[in-house]
Amino acid sequence: MVNVEEDGVPLSRLVKTLGSAVVRVLSTPGLETAFACEVIVYDPVNPPVIRRGDVVLAVGVHAPSEQAVELLEAAGVAQAAAVVVKSTDVGASRLRSTAEGACVTLMELPKAMRWEQISVLMRHAITAAHSSSGSLQAVGDLFGFANVLAMAVGGAVTIEDATSHVLAYSTLQDDELDTPRREAILGRRVPEIYLRHLGEMGVFNALRESDTVVELEADASLGLRRRLAVAVRADAEVLGTLWALEGKVPLGREAETVMHDAARAASAHLLRAQSVGFTLQQHREDMLRQLLEDRVDVRTAADALGIDADLPAAVMGIALDSRGTLPADHHAYRRIDELINARAMAFRWHVSSTLAGVRMLALLPELTGDDWAQVENGIQRLALGLASDAEQAGFRVRVACGPVVSTLHVAAASTASVDEILQCLAREPARGPVASHEEVRASVSVYKALAALTPMSALWEGPVARIVEYDAKHGSEYGVTLRAWLDGFGDAGAVAKALNVHRNTLRYRLQRIEALSGLRLDDPDERLMAALHLRKL
Repeated sequence: MVNVEEDGVPLSRLVKTLGSAVVRVLSTPGLETAFACEVIVYDPVNPPVIRRGDVVLAVGVHAPSEQAVELLEAAGVAQAAAVVVKSTDVGASRLRSTAEGACVTLMELPKAMRWEQISVLMRHAITAAHSSSGSLQAVGDLFGFANVLAMAVGGAVTIEDATSHVLAYSTLQDDELDTPRREAILGRRVPEIYLRHLGEMGVFNALRESDTVVELEADASLGLRRRLAVAVRADAEVLGTLWALEGKVPLGREAETVMHDAARAASAHLLRAQSVGFTLQQHREDMLRQLLEDRVDVRTAADALGIDADLPAAVMGIALDSRGTLPADHHAYRRIDELINARAMAFRWHVSSTLAGVRMLALLPELTGDDWAQVENGIQRLALGLASDAEQAGFRVRVACGPVVSTLHVAAASTASVDEILQCLAREPARGPVASHEEVRASVSVYKALAALTPMSALWEGPVARIVEYDAKHGSEYGVTLRAWLDGFGDAGAVAKALNVHRNTLRYRLQRIEALSGLRLDDPDERLMAALHLRKL
């Protein structure tokens, strides 16, 4: 049973960490007393069980609707920590009164913010605010450091990694937000339009080449206020950057000195965050990869990952489609990881993912339920949602849903199935972006048979090869005719109609095929071998 005081963090601290740029509190009956334990997604089609300490993201619930009122009442009964809705221009007063009556804190998000973004931000903020272990406190230091620096420099501060992802930000200067800072916080990364501007202005080159504080002048056309930036280094390596936004008071020489000194102190914070966060993450990914490839003791891996080895699990495989607009790199897969985790929350599933070769493997452990068909259907819906989210983000993916296995001890079998499904989706794009093991079982079996027959192809390829060679030389269509006849199970009427020829023409072509190739079409074994060879072509 969850002990919210031990396992959660004060809701007020979570709100303070996120800041008013991200969430706005509409009602406060439990703000000072509630503890936030877990962030869950409320799917109105398949409502999750709401528990004490949950922060409920009202995805798909229109804020002023009766459904929103019912959700608030249910959250109050369950003693949830808070309900989060999208900003609305109407109906807010009714929601406030309902939340007050249900004794549940009500928060709203900006309309521009995506649900998966707030889910990731809240999980990170809970981690940052939780001080029960050294590793978590190390990450929390970044937010505290940002606030201390903001007070010293006199402007809002953002801490970014070397790829312009937002690691932390101050929450003391929220009245001094400009558009780039707001969008960077909401999106957890500096938007491309501003990155291009920084590149054109030579800011990135200056930060890479010097330890001095770089000034970026205001640009009204971009909604950009004046900024100071400085690189954070460990020896020659750039770990990230500190950014200070000018507010009502100009950032002068003293602010530059503070930023310069802060960069030295920040290196320890970034290194500690990297050494704790990235090293642990890398260790988990390595352990997961070995587990799914059957290269490690299952119980050792399960202990390292913190999951039950004796409960059912499933593996999903995700590969970038070459028809998408993003390259197959770590940045794209990082985004996929965020998307799949946000989707999985709707099912209360935890996802662990790792890059392995040219695909991402995602483990869904500890699957429970009485109806396994429903569980597999849920995995399919998760995959379809992921494919849709990815396309909206600008790239396409192929998603393979492996079979549910009884325990982690046979998870590698699910991985093998996932690879076969991904290969099938690549060969047959007409199937769409998502497939399960059951859906492609026949195709996979055929391709396995073809692979097994390849070493002895010289024994049976001759007849079909002669037909293909004859067609290429004379422009005939005997190969097409043979494939249609085999696919049509010898139904002369249906095959002739499909080929748009007369029955007598079809009969003549079949006689010519036998004469040219030596095939005996009345022999079931020869028909099977010919069909396999044609499929291989």
